[in-house]
Amino acid sequence: MEKRLFVLFMLISLTTGLFGCSYHSNGTVTTSNEGVDVNYSLTGIPILLGASGSSVPIAHNVSITAAHVAKYSYDKVIAYHPTCDIALVYSDNSDKVIPQAGYVYPNQYILNIGRSVLGSLVKSEGKYLIDYHFENYYPGCFTSISTAALQSGMSGGGAYNESRQLVGINFAIIKHVNTDDESYAMVNEAERRSAFVALPFISEWVKLETGIVLYASE
Repeated sequence: MEKRLFVLFMLISLTTGLFGCSYHSNGTVTTSNEGVDVNYSLTGIPILLGASGSSVPIAHNVSITAAHVAKYSYDKVIAYHPTCDIALVYSDNSDKVIPQAGYVYPNQYILNIGRSVLGSLVKSEGKYLIDYHFENYYPGCFTSISTAALQSGMSGGGAYNESRQLVGINFAIIKHVNTDDESYAMVNEAERRSAFVALPFISEWVKLETGIVLYASE
């Protein structure tokens, strides 16, 4: 049953123009030496179909990841976000560096960091473009789009600004945006499109579920 559900998720993600956990890449990634910690999350069938993911420590015993990673990983789930591809999981982060939460604005630098399917820490660089509402994929969530590359295993990993502050959680590769709105023209013209959920959009939910305050102003 679990395997059938896993395949079903991949088929759904393909029809919406986004790729989740199955093996895909939209650009080159390199080994990361940024001093940023990201956890490796094994799923039910690791390596096969790129079935692994990443998670980001936000407290000594809590990490945040993509919901589609959490559903099939061995991590104990605390909560799934009601409208986004995001989940909170228990993890031992006692030896991890907890990133500071930050912000990013259009055309500013983005650094994606995650784990490859083999578990190595990898990164890519790009810029944050714009937010977009996918009506057929988590319709209650706004997707932030960047040009920093992703590959299998990096789902659930972090998107960081120039100061290495955590600004979002990566969850998919976007093939294209189906819209005639000219304000989104630069998205389809970009070399690549990667999707993350912006941390400010989910910070109140994180606080509600765990008591963790990501931004001092909350």
